[in-house]
Amino acid sequence: MNVLAIDDDDISLRVVTAVASRYASEHDLEITVKTVSDPVQAMLLLVTEGEQYDVVTLDVRMPKISGDEIFSSVQKNYPHLKDRILFITGNAFLLEDHLPEHSAEVVQKPISYICFKKSMDAIIKLKDISIH
Repeated sequence: MNVLAIDDDDISLRVVTAVASRYASEHDLEITVKTVSDPVQAMLLLVTEGEQYDVVTLDVRMPKISGDEIFSSVQKNYPHLKDRILFITGNAFLLEDHLPEHSAEVVQKPISYICFKKSMDAIIKLKDISIH
């Protein structure tokens, strides 16, 4: 399973890496987590390498480009990737204000493993994403 974790906070990226690794271990999956703290670089990766990621975790509030802007771009230009997005945010209300009809999974910060697992299960199983 390949995960792209996008967040401007290094601690959040470490937590996402840890919970994603736990999830993979519990499901007997190999995992690679690529972390990106610069949202501009993240957009470039989504454009050039998006197909290789099974799940993309995305913070909402970031400098330069916000997570909801990245999601909107993905939804418009790469709709096949939108079901792979998992928002991880302490500002879910902002997400609801900016993208009231989004279909992405959302996990509130601080991250609860139980909530993370539930969202990952939904992305992987309900959206029929194949695990590499």
